[in-house]
Amino acid sequence: MKKFLALVLCMLFILGSSGSVMAATKVYDNSGDLPEGDEANFKPYPIALNATKYTPWYIQYARSTKSAYDKGVRAGDGNQRLMAIGVSPVNPDHILTGSDKSGIQRSDDGGVNWELVGNNSNGWACTDIEWSPTDENVAFVMQTGNVGADKAELDKASKTTFHGIYKTVDAGKTWYQVLSATCLSNGNTTNAIKVMPSGNVYALTSVGLYKSTDGGETFEELSDVLVENSLIGGLYVSDDEKTLVAAGGGGVYLSTSKGYLWKNINGNVESTIATSVTVDPEDSNHWYACFSGIVGSSLYETYDKGENWNIVNVPNNSTNKKWVQVLTFAKDENGNTVMIITYNSWGAVYWYSEDKGKTWVQKTLDCLTEDIYNYGGGYVTEGIAVCESQPNLVYYSFGDQVYKSVDGGKTYRWSNSGFSGINTNQVYFDQENYMWFADVDRGLAVTDTPYVPGSGVYPTVTRKQSDGYSGAVAVDPKDRNHVFADVKNSLYESTDRGDTWTVIEGVTPSYLIRYHKADSNVIYTSSHTSFDGGNKMDPEKAPKIFHVNWF
Repeated sequence: MKKFLALVLCMLFILGSSGSVMAATKVYDNSGDLPEGDEANFKPYPIALNATKYTPWYIQYARSTKSAYDKGVRAGDGNQRLMAIGVSPVNPDHILTGSDKSGIQRSDDGGVNWELVGNNSNGWACTDIEWSPTDENVAFVMQTGNVGADKAELDKASKTTFHGIYKTVDAGKTWYQVLSATCLSNGNTTNAIKVMPSGNVYALTSVGLYKSTDGGETFEELSDVLVENSLIGGLYVSDDEKTLVAAGGGGVYLSTSKGYLWKNINGNVESTIATSVTVDPEDSNHWYACFSGIVGSSLYETYDKGENWNIVNVPNNSTNKKWVQVLTFAKDENGNTVMIITYNSWGAVYWYSEDKGKTWVQKTLDCLTEDIYNYGGGYVTEGIAVCESQPNLVYYSFGDQVYKSVDGGKTYRWSNSGFSGINTNQVYFDQENYMWFADVDRGLAVTDTPYVPGSGVYPTVTRKQSDGYSGAVAVDPKDRNHVFADVKNSLYESTDRGDTWTVIEGVTPSYLIRYHKADSNVIYTSSHTSFDGGNKMDPEKAPKIFHVNWF
């Protein structure tokens, strides 16, 4: 009984203090010159390169490749899809990123180090981030559920009070909700929250436009703008707060009455969804909007407040559909304007122009790509942030990793040291204690050396499958080289420890691959069972197991 009470008290202590303890996390720079013996890690440098000790009971293991580790580059698994990035104009060292599944990461040293925030997002997606223009510790984040309005009815978050706007007053360490309202993201919502110099805060949601006059503590609804329960594109608010432009379901809308009355200004554009709206910082009469679903081009400009829209010629992306999702402006190191667009496509995502769209340059990764798992041309449209006070400073996520630019987005440097947010369906220890990772969207990885419990040493890893979604993995207890894996819900088999693979047709593991404890000739999947070590899979003998993968 005493042991039980002690366990209960221990758990209550952990649960009651985890948020504040995690906020005080100490992390390191990635210079390679780390202090030895620091209590924030189990072991002295170089263990700090891929594991950070947040508390005595919580250690973040960011899996590193051996080549990166040997170069002194701190690990960073990525954070699933980084849908929002925000940088404080008051203190550009304060940065926040919001992901689709893993909550928020924060940095207070300009992106050198990052930490996971533990009490902010209830496990759902964070799609827009806005900092106060006057207070370096105040920021707001928009929280949504599954990406896409078509999933709204299936999205459990949309049926709760967790959707809405959250506020921090300590630079992202802790958060509290200030507005409960359905917020459905198209995956690249930008500027749906606007914090004005007056202290007023505006929030464009799927059920209306809200305004706060007390610094974002309470909100009242001004008007219904977008088509109800539709995707949110973004919001522009003039400095005097008289002119507002909103984008989302229904297209583009204009208000010249401080947000109370609106009119649709799609004009000659044949689309009813706008994914973003941007006003030229050098010409307040020059507006850009990205429209969804238009083959040929989706970027338009207007000089007459939406009465007439003209196509802006943009290059082909990888899908040849030219579906531009976001446009933003920055400045290069010489103060020249840089216009940046991102596509909702796989690869060829990021382009910039130095002549207002007459010519374009595609940006792909050119730094440490051999060491960091990423999509060289980009994933799909992800979070982007241009610092208002230093417009040459830009942060963008290429394939779920944070990159930093100091020349207006023309070149980038890796800037995600130390954080890890990759979602893993299964961690599997084989007979030699090597760790296998079946990852969401990242495929399959295995450690380069066995894991030794209690040693505080976290091995580097090699990725054995990088294309697709992996749900499970199992290694033959009698043959370490014989491996089965669930990749994209197909059964893959390897006889050389994952270097090469063949697909076993017709078998759908559905997150389940398991050897019988007493007889290693028996292998279970959700759809088939083998009784001869995997040579033959029998659908009639599939186990009656209902397996649910929770995210």
